[in-house]
Order: sequence, then C-alpha cells, then structure tokens
Amino acid sequence: MTARYTIRWGEQADRTYNDLPPRLQKAVDKRLDELRVEPRTGTYDKGRDQWKAAFDGGIVMYTVGERMLLIDVLRITAL
Repeated sequence: MTARYTIRWGEQADRTYNDLPPRLQKAVDKRLDELRVEPRTGTYDKGRDQWKAAFDGGIVMYTVGERMLLIDVLRITAL
C-alpha cells in the first residue's frame, strides 16, 4: 500500500484557496491528490527547503515532512 501524505493548510494558502473560483479549486484539489501520493514531483528550492508544483491555472508552494508524512501548503498562486 502506498503511503498517503496529509495536507495541512497554511493561513495564506487557505485564504487564497477559498477566494478561487470553483474551477481553480478543483484544479488545486486534483494536484494535491497527486502530491499526497508522490509529493516530490514538483521543483525543489534547496535554499528555502520548499517545493513548487504547477496545477491547471497556477502554482502551489509547499514543504514535505517525512516523519509524519505531512505536506504543508504555504501558498497558492493563480496565473
């Protein structure tokens, strides 16, 4: 069985997500579902220890915690 990471929303990301139109919310949800299974499919910024992953309509920034299988969503940017 593949481990699934838990998503934890940062305040800014949560506010941004709630302000997105439903179409973009669905795109974010789809991308986060993929990241729950394999969170290291984005682009890694070693200096910030953060990941970026594109979704249809924007970018999600996040960190990955291995001990607790946790993804912290830091920011969502709609393009």
